[in-house]
Amino acid sequence: MQMQIKRTLLTIILAATVLGTFAATDSTEVGKKVIVKNHAHYLSINGTFFLQQFFNFATSTAIITPSPYIVEYKYLPKHHGFRFDAGGSFSQKKSFLDSSQVQITNSTTFNLRAGYVYQHKIAKHWSFFGGADVVSTITTSFLRDNTVEDVVTTTNKSTSIGFGPSLGIQFAINDRVGLFTETAFYYQYVFASQGVTSVNFPDSNSSTRSQENDLKFIIPTSLFFYIRL
Repeated sequence: MQMQIKRTLLTIILAATVLGTFAATDSTEVGKKVIVKNHAHYLSINGTFFLQQFFNFATSTAIITPSPYIVEYKYLPKHHGFRFDAGGSFSQKKSFLDSSQVQITNSTTFNLRAGYVYQHKIAKHWSFFGGADVVSTITTSFLRDNTVEDVVTTTNKSTSIGFGPSLGIQFAINDRVGLFTETAFYYQYVFASQGVTSVNFPDSNSSTRSQENDLKFIIPTSLFFYIRL
């Protein structure tokens, strides 16, 4: 199920990118004047993210991680602009530990980012960009342990809000398509909660809440493919 969702998402994104390529034009003729369009809209997809999901070569730690963002929209009419990124993941698993115990796990994560971008061309095909972002991550997971004696469910939820700088380098294959990678450092404030519930022993139910500060460093190993619309 997880692989099917990823393949469907990849197909939709690639189809939208291809349609955008054919739909966009470089100029419009009005009478005898030719008006050149300013392609200020960018749509990007994280190619490395999909390779990680399909081939399982992810490498990350609690602090150092590849980019979690799958798609990005950027509006950049000249040097200054803004961007919005979204990403996420979903997993579900059922494990039969023995004839009397079954475990069900479910995890969902949403990653959001919005920020200011400054971009400057430094060579024919190369550009540098930097900016500042506001980021948020919402995660929900649960583990349900079914045994003969009881059914115990552990639920974890966390929401984070943060900010930080980002730097990147972009290579233009031509005027419409190209690649880029980036690094970023984000400070986040995390609100977390955990609840444990028992069907047969409700007196043992518990709930805890916590707050913590978190630092995330995104390493520049994620390669994004972009198209100017």
